[in-house]
Amino acid sequence: MKMRTKAFVGLGLIVALTLFFGMGATRLETKNNQDSELPDSDEIVKTNDLLEEVFGEKDIIMVGLRVPEGDVYTPATMEKALAIIEELKLIDGVLPDEILSLPTFNNITAEAWGLQVGEYITKDQAGDPAYLAQVKAAVKGDPLLEDVLVSANGQLLNIIANIAEGYSEEQVHAALVDMKTRYEGPEQILLAGDPVQQKEIDLGIKEDLGLLLPLALVLILAGFWLCFRSFYGVLLPFLVVVLSIVWTMGAMGWLGLPVTVVSSVVPILMIAVSSSYGIHVLFKYYEERAHHHAEASVKNMLKRIAPAILMTGFTSSVSALTLIVFKVTSIRDFGIISAVGIVNIVIISLVLLPSLLTLFPSRPTGKGQSSDFLARLMSGLTRVSVYNKRAVLAGFVGLIALSVVGLYKLEIGNDFIKFFPEEHTLRTTFDTYNAELGGARYIDIMFDTGEPDGLKNPELLRQMVAFEQYGQSLSGVGYVTSFTDVIKKINQELHGGDEAYYEIPATSQEIAQYLLLYAVSGSSGTFEQLVDQDYQRAKIRMMLTTSEQNTHTYIYESLKAYNQEQLSPQVTVAYGGEVMFWLSQIKYIVMGKLQNILLSIVIIMTFCVIVFRSFKYGVISAIPMIGSSLMTFGLMGFLGIRLEIGTAVITAIGIGIGIDFAIHYLMRYRQELAAGKSEGMAAEVTMNTAGRAILYDVFSNLIGFMVFVFSGFLPIQNFGWLISFTMITVAIGTLVLFPALLSFSTSAKTSKKTAPMVAQA
Repeated sequence: MKMRTKAFVGLGLIVALTLFFGMGATRLETKNNQDSELPDSDEIVKTNDLLEEVFGEKDIIMVGLRVPEGDVYTPATMEKALAIIEELKLIDGVLPDEILSLPTFNNITAEAWGLQVGEYITKDQAGDPAYLAQVKAAVKGDPLLEDVLVSANGQLLNIIANIAEGYSEEQVHAALVDMKTRYEGPEQILLAGDPVQQKEIDLGIKEDLGLLLPLALVLILAGFWLCFRSFYGVLLPFLVVVLSIVWTMGAMGWLGLPVTVVSSVVPILMIAVSSSYGIHVLFKYYEERAHHHAEASVKNMLKRIAPAILMTGFTSSVSALTLIVFKVTSIRDFGIISAVGIVNIVIISLVLLPSLLTLFPSRPTGKGQSSDFLARLMSGLTRVSVYNKRAVLAGFVGLIALSVVGLYKLEIGNDFIKFFPEEHTLRTTFDTYNAELGGARYIDIMFDTGEPDGLKNPELLRQMVAFEQYGQSLSGVGYVTSFTDVIKKINQELHGGDEAYYEIPATSQEIAQYLLLYAVSGSSGTFEQLVDQDYQRAKIRMMLTTSEQNTHTYIYESLKAYNQEQLSPQVTVAYGGEVMFWLSQIKYIVMGKLQNILLSIVIIMTFCVIVFRSFKYGVISAIPMIGSSLMTFGLMGFLGIRLEIGTAVITAIGIGIGIDFAIHYLMRYRQELAAGKSEGMAAEVTMNTAGRAILYDVFSNLIGFMVFVFSGFLPIQNFGWLISFTMITVAIGTLVLFPALLSFSTSAKTSKKTAPMVAQA
């Protein structure tokens, strides 16, 4: 009766916590903003803060009109472009005066009374084929227009709009998609830019969860049936799975942790991990139920399995929590919520399952042919490992050596465009921009002369032009725009359009006069996004035609070297923009990964040494997880899978899984030794109990993790393959390597006695 009372209390607690966490799940938000991924102290973050302070905090929208044949210099296409521009002005947050395209481009011409600055193509001119033919001729070879706003083949027209801080990403994206739907045909409408990119990632996450979560639940149900072949064997661990998802996602909501590309794997991760705990608890219950009545089975089950569950829960959560050493916010958040999720799973497994089994006992399961076959298989595996221990260890060392070779081939890099499959609309849009225009990725550069009016100094402006020209010469750079383009264009027009004068004027006085003329023309607002009010600092935007991060790193390092060697000491150059966030992020991923692995291994090995009260068992427990981590990185190197934001979390999960298997195996092995069995017999019994549970565990985990290969994000697909590989290698390391390692620790006399006992079993 006492146990039944405890069971009712336990169920009441579970129900209350489920309601609490269910409320938290309603507070979940999706967020994928690179600005918030890095620490505030980061150099790139500081530069972007300064850029925003000086030039205003703005994102960009890019709309492309691509004709299937001919060119864009037709009344139909130009009128459509003007109509799109007018609609862009109506979108909340878009700055109407900061929309750049061929029709709105400032056409600077010299008049007797001063400078005439007007739109390149007005509404009336857009319908004039003769005028458009003149425009086509004028654009050809113009460095400010060709390959910038119109492709060299004339088939792609680009519209770039600045959008101010505080806009609704969802509303902007919806307006752009609606515009694309209405205006597409025969022209293809391409959408890119910050709100488009972020929203596509958010939509991809929602699609993933909508597809992968139900699929994983269905497959895990099938896995439970194959493992236990009973209604209880399916229902009870499935309840653990469902509640672990609700509790963990609810905890995310209450903690204010957003759903990101990285944390979007949490529900599937909870399915895989919680199924493991459910399987171990239920497997032990059925083992006891074969010899005892219902209540005694629950008591014995808790007595035997609870210490292992608590230990593995602690070590796995600590392994996940070591991800907080990363300075990348989404990885750190993933570590926190994974640790919370594992603690939730431990509570659910040790409270819900014993309570239900007490109130609604399950009948003992019989052993069929498949069980006898599995028993023979596990016993045979033990014999092979013990009899051939030197060969087993030599093979393990050989695999480690091969993995080290692969490790040297491992590359780092991160590119959100490659989150998407090759056929995804956003990826094909970027490929089009990279191939036909100056690209869709950018670096923003702050050129600081060190003094007010420094940008009126011709010598400093020439250095700025030389810096831009050097950047333009680098592979992967599409085009460069800055304040100097306007100064050179004014100088050329005031000298009768002579191309020889497309250069920086000779004196400060000339530059000051040109700026005054431009201001009087009524178009000085353009400068707000190019220079500060004191003419001390200018923004250079460098567009890139590649998403290859190694190329981005090369460009950045080359520019820094040029800056140090060629520019005056008074000039400082700082780098920001969307691409720089990704480059900076990788730096933290590499450093964080090294710290994470070392910290996980040291903490877990120390914990095992203390718990087992044996340095030998502490070291042995760490070997499979270390070996599996090296093999995973080696495989990544051989397959060309990079270390990036998605793959950075694999080893933390792998180490948690590895120590889970090790603890279950070693605790059962020591229990059998304590019961008086020989080491050989203890190894065989362990293999047929804890080893079999590990095998079921691997099977159910593989079902859960393999679901990731159906993700719409390539890093998540890679995560699925690699975590499955990690599962298999760590399981093999535990089931094959442990008997060999443990047999080495015995004396020669004991070893001789152990082998026959294993053979006779």
